[in-house]
Amino acid sequence: MMRALVALSLGIAAGIFGFTAGAGLTGSWFAAALIAAFAAGLVVLLVHARPIVALDEAACTRGLKIVSGLATLVALAQLARLAVFMVDPSQVAYSSIPSSKWELEHSCLSAYFVSAQAASTSTNIYDDALFTMPDDDPNSIRKARMLGPFKIDVFEYPPPFLLLPRALMHLTPDFMRLRML
Repeated sequence: MMRALVALSLGIAAGIFGFTAGAGLTGSWFAAALIAAFAAGLVVLLVHARPIVALDEAACTRGLKIVSGLATLVALAQLARLAVFMVDPSQVAYSSIPSSKWELEHSCLSAYFVSAQAASTSTNIYDDALFTMPDDDPNSIRKARMLGPFKIDVFEYPPPFLLLPRALMHLTPDFMRLRML
C-alpha cells in the first residue's frame, strides 16, 4: 500500500513537471497534457515496479505516516500552484508569494537568458546596458529592463554558467517558454 502511494506521489510530481516542460517545449497545452500523462504514468510504473529505496512500513508509526501523507499533499498542491504561474505569468495568484511584487517580477533566469543571447552575438555578457535602462541614474535604485512581466537581473556569474541556457535556447528561443522548460 505504502509503495503504491509513494509511486503515485512521485508520478503526480513528474506529471506536473512534465506539463510545464511540455508547454515550454511545444507551446501547446494539449501536447503538454500528453507529455504530463506519459511522464506520470512512466514514473508510477517504474517506481512501483522497482522502488528507489526499500520501504519498511513497520519502521514508522501510523502518526508519522499520516503527517508525511499530509505534507506530501500540501507539497504537491504547492507545486501544482506554482506550475500554473510558470505556464501563465499573468496568473499571479498562483505564484509562491502572490502579495510580494518582488516575487511576481523576479526571475533569475532572465539574466541567464539575456547573457546567453549576448554571448551568441559576441556582445559583452556583463555589459550593464543589457540589464539596466539607459536613463538609469547610478546614484539611485537601479531601473531594470523588462522581459515581459519580469525584471532582468544582472548577470554576475562565470561564463560557463551559460552553457545550459544556451543549449536549451536551441529547443525554445523564447524567454517565457524557456522559463517553463
